[in-house]
Amino acid sequence: MELQTKLTSFTRKNTVRELNTMLHSTYQVSISWWGERVVSIQGYDGEVTINEIASKYLKCDSFNADQERS
Repeated sequence: MELQTKLTSFTRKNTVRELNTMLHSTYQVSISWWGERVVSIQGYDGEVTINEIASKYLKCDSFNADQERS
């Protein structure tokens, strides 16, 4: 599965849980040719920028995010 596709499939309610699960897997952070920080995760094709992950996290429902962090 493409990493970008997986990231866009998250709902506001499951974003924190899904990101937590994904980022506990083996992942690698590197610098792209254009100077962006990109993340690749074992088991997924492709890579996404750290900004895309942060943006997805910040757009999720803060009430649900607080519940899931506990």
